Parts: sequence; C-alpha cells; structure tokens
Amino acid sequence: MVDRGVYTLRGWLAFVAFLDFAQALRSYRDKDVFLGSYMCNRTDGAFNCTEATKLPVPTTAARLLIFYSVQNVFVLLICAFCIHHWPMVLMTAVSVVLKIAYLVLESLKFKSSPFSFHIIYPVIVHGLTLIALSFSSKLLRKEIMNHHENEEILKMCNGKPIYLPTRKKKKV
Repeated sequence: MVDRGVYTLRGWLAFVAFLDFAQALRSYRDKDVFLGSYMCNRTDGAFNCTEATKLPVPTTAARLLIFYSVQNVFVLLICAFCIHHWPMVLMTAVSVVLKIAYLVLESLKFKSSPFSFHIIYPVIVHGLTLIALSFSSKLLRKEIMNHHENEEILKMCNGKPIYLPTRKKKKV
C-alpha cells in the first residue's frame, strides 16, 4: 500500500516551496506589489500613518525577502525528499517559524509592508505547514514504509530513516 501520509506531506511541502518561489519572484519583479511604496516613520510613537510620516521603502527589505524566500524554497524541497530524517523536519520547522516571524514583523512592527492578503495568506499557509510538521513524527510512525517505492529517495538521503522499525536478529 502506498504511504499516503508521506506523499501528502511531500506534496504540501512542494506546494509551499512553490509559493515561496513565487513570492521571491514577485518581490524581485515589483517591490510595490508586496512591500508597498512607503513605510511609516514611527518617531512619534503613533500607530496610524499619515502622509507626513511616510518614508520610501528601502530596497534592502525587498532583497532580504527575496534571499530568504529562495533559501526557504531549498529547505522545503530538501525536507520533502528526506522527510524521514528528524533533523530535516526540525530544520524546516525552524525555517517556517522564522518566515512567519519575518512577515509579521515587517507588517506589524516595522510597517514596511501593508497588512494585506500578501502577508495573511503566507502566514496561514506557513502556520498550517508548521502544524503538519509537528504531527509528522506521529504520522510517519504509523505508516509502514514501502521499501520498493522509497529506495531511491532513501539513497539520496544517505542513510536509513529513523522511523523504520529495527529488525530483530534471529537466534540460531
């Protein structure tokens, strides 16, 4: 039987990687789409923005988002292939938490991006990914690995997954 849970997690991680790559392309092509043209100057401590307190968005925020999104794409794709290794799952979870923190801080604290669909949707998707990664250990322990279908992927990961049951030695 095919391991539906494993393939579902792999597909979801590939989908999230595609979304991160699209976000990197969008930030590279037009920073106004994601970051907006202006950010709030919070020297007065006020939460609302007026025309007098707006400053142009620095391009470093867009470049940082591009770099981090591309890095996150590679982390998610590697985890999709080597999902049976617990350190890969933990590394991906930390990467997802950092991505959520970056998006929320850029929107709510630094006001360099408007709190819109371009912030809310990635935060929700990455939050669902974090939940799926937190339940992945229980899901992968329940599944019985099909060795014939996963041999190539396990060879790419250089080792045995930690979720395979150990074989008992036969007493002679």
